[in-house]
Amino acid sequence: IRIQVRQRDDSWTEAANLWCVLVAPPGSVKSPIITAATAPLRDIDARWSEGDSARHAQWAAAAKRRGKDAPPAGAEPPIRRAVVDDMTSEKAIRIFRDNPRGVLQAPDELAGLLGGFGAYKSGGGSDRTHFLRMFDGGSITSDRVGSGTISARRASLSVLAGTQPEKLRGLVRDLGADGLLQRFVVVLHDGRERQGLDEEPDRAAVQWLATSIEALTSMGGVMAAPVRLSLAADAVLKNAMAEIHRLRNLAGASEAFGGHVEKWGKILPRLVLIVHVMRLLEIGA
Repeated sequence: IRIQVRQRDDSWTEAANLWCVLVAPPGSVKSPIITAATAPLRDIDARWSEGDSARHAQWAAAAKRRGKDAPPAGAEPPIRRAVVDDMTSEKAIRIFRDNPRGVLQAPDELAGLLGGFGAYKSGGGSDRTHFLRMFDGGSITSDRVGSGTISARRASLSVLAGTQPEKLRGLVRDLGADGLLQRFVVVLHDGRERQGLDEEPDRAAVQWLATSIEALTSMGGVMAAPVRLSLAADAVLKNAMAEIHRLRNLAGASEAFGGHVEKWGKILPRLVLIVHVMRLLEIGA
């Protein structure tokens, strides 16, 4: 599902994926929030994995039987995935090859994700380069001597992670020129202390989330035609972007913050697309 950002220019489209990080002190229930948000996807992922892994194992066994009397194994069956915790860039390409609609990566700690590649470790940067490409959801290819060429036509990654202010400061000190951290939507803790409440969960909201995600994952493959804005919606989007771009001129704003503001040219249309799709689900369109 993609959105055409401009009225006439059909070459610029954005996917519905977002990179989001919750920034809060220790003990601020970041992990339970992420767990609750991803629970429906994890249930679907477990259900898919059980069936698809069995089919893939049968195919692999048949592929090894290469005698003249053995029937052809056929094409390798895909393994559907909805959410991952950790993956190498090479494994990610294999996952996206089977899942062109994209997946969610949901590590507990952002520093652990970013610390595994690129400028955040000594030597090598291909993992970081591939990770950046997954923000736009385009094609991605890896060429290795041992494993050969692996490619995916669409590699669309969403990220939901948490971190602490001190850890985020360490990451910011190592900001590169590629704008990796600037691509994240940052949700900041407001500093207020709150007491936990012993109350019944909002079961209607939990069910709505689970039903909506089930409906989205049950839809057919990738939509060919992007969503287009009406003239009225286009005017609202342009006005909102103008307001956001004014933040670049805040007194004392850093160059890195300016880079983050620029990324909202891609982030805001994605938010519009997500809200649009969820509203369509609500009315049963």
